[in-house]
Amino acid sequence: MFKTLLFFSLSILFFSCSSLKIPKSKLAFSELGIGWNYEQKVNPVYDTKIDSAFKMVINRFNRENHSFKVHERKINESNYLHCKFTNGKFVSKSGITTGYVVTGIGLFATPIIILSATNGGYFGFFYYLPHDNLDIEIYLSPASSDNKTKTIETKVSSLALFSNKNKRLNQQCKKLENTIYKMLINLDKQFIHSK
Repeated sequence: MFKTLLFFSLSILFFSCSSLKIPKSKLAFSELGIGWNYEQKVNPVYDTKIDSAFKMVINRFNRENHSFKVHERKINESNYLHCKFTNGKFVSKSGITTGYVVTGIGLFATPIIILSATNGGYFGFFYYLPHDNLDIEIYLSPASSDNKTKTIETKVSSLALFSNKNKRLNQQCKKLENTIYKMLINLDKQFIHSK
């Protein structure tokens, strides 16, 4: 039983990871633009924080030695990585309160149920941990990819309990920086392996 669970857990881990791939025939650029835009469902509070997160990634990547440089995408640029933010919501105060209440009840009810049960059985702990979510679609430009390259959909989230809104926003932006940076490193590795 344990081996089966371990196998399925590892399968999900390895097969759910997706990355952008550039065909060898298109690995000829020395600069890559990075662009981003927001749909209406994204809370406007995210805008300036996300803008600064991208600028941090661009500066960090360019300070290091890589096969290409990155910059903020210019209009009519052919080689670029684009991030479309499709949804960005903070958990409401009532959602946070519900999280505290449900999780608190679960913490106290589970031991009472276990102590009162005399003939064993299965027990579960119930909880509700709401998260602030930022949904992103990431893709390469047609000049940098082939028809097989697809959009990667990812989510950056932070736990809404136990911290204020500003701290949660900072956590999400830091996770966003790491996500974009890792994608750029992955693209750089493709350059290195193609030589």
